[in-house]
Amino acid sequence: MADSTAELLDMADRIGLDRRHLQHAGTGREHFDICLSRRARAVAAGAVEITMRDMARMRRERRHT
Repeated sequence: MADSTAELLDMADRIGLDRRHLQHAGTGREHFDICLSRRARAVAAGAVEITMRDMARMRRERRHT
């Protein structure tokens, strides 16, 4: 999850994800499913870990903006 598609794709590039694995492209549910080793790379590259509750709150907030 990211603030923009560009930001999400930039992180995917930095941690070695193939862009074709982007799920729900162009929607508020846009994301990549990643394994734990890639998750560790993402966190090392500046990603912030969030809980499912945090994600649900952020999605609700996006819908209302």
